[in-house]
Amino acid sequence: MKTYPLLLTGLLAALMIPVQAQSIKFFQDTAFEGRSWTIKNPVKRFSKNNDTASSLIVKGTWEVCSNVEFRNCIRVEPGSYRNLKSLGINDKISSARPLRNVAANDNFFEDDGRPVIRMFNNTNFRGNSWTYDKQVIRMENTNDKANSVMVKGSWQLCKDHYFRNCTQLSTGSYRNLRELGLAGDISSVRPTAYIDADQGDLQGNRETYPDATVQNRLVLYKDTGFKGERSVFTNTIRRLGANNDQGSSAVLDGTWEICRDYELRNCVQLNPGAYPNLQSWGLNDKISSLRPVN
Repeated sequence: MKTYPLLLTGLLAALMIPVQAQSIKFFQDTAFEGRSWTIKNPVKRFSKNNDTASSLIVKGTWEVCSNVEFRNCIRVEPGSYRNLKSLGINDKISSARPLRNVAANDNFFEDDGRPVIRMFNNTNFRGNSWTYDKQVIRMENTNDKANSVMVKGSWQLCKDHYFRNCTQLSTGSYRNLRELGLAGDISSVRPTAYIDADQGDLQGNRETYPDATVQNRLVLYKDTGFKGERSVFTNTIRRLGANNDQGSSAVLDGTWEICRDYELRNCVQLNPGAYPNLQSWGLNDKISSLRPVN
């Protein structure tokens, strides 16, 4: 029995399946206002519209790039982007192109509230890949191997262990890390706002924050980012006095109450972890007493 007519019918049906059009509409102002223009094909170099876009409406998956010839790019998914400042590309787009054949990583940018980074040992998201959703202070098997990355959230990519010599990247796809001076040169990574109160940032490892040799239970730093004068505590302090202007903290062991007022009043509880900015806890320059609670 000949089946050629059936095969031909199937092929014709497949060809008739509509393909979702890819386009990107640029607006000169935020909130989709001002002059607008639309592209449907790659544009290597914006001329009249160079560095003027402040909001986008995206159909399909695109790369928008800060430089001409598709350099220094981030990936944008289908949707509306009211203010490109949140992506770090406001008035900074010089080229753009649609992305096709990206099915392998299509679910990466689903908004589940978690910061995640996926790293590839080749450019253009090819080769072996590995994914992190927590900080890594010292890469071992993957040290100095990444040449492209996909980023969800805001991350620091650091050339040295213990988060030294870092570059910060926001949500997007970076197909060639050579453009950022990071190709084959990443040794530690961390989300920039990472505080894992449930599991503990340090996970029993005192190398997670800069003063890796300190064995005491609580360390307060005068400035954010674990900088400035350091104070170490192991017991209850009911009145800190002149030492209450603290900007960051590392809780090495146990759970602590950090209090805004003397005599352990108006407190916030901190679990083991690294806290690079106490302002997010309402404690920046406001610590007057503290105690271990376990």
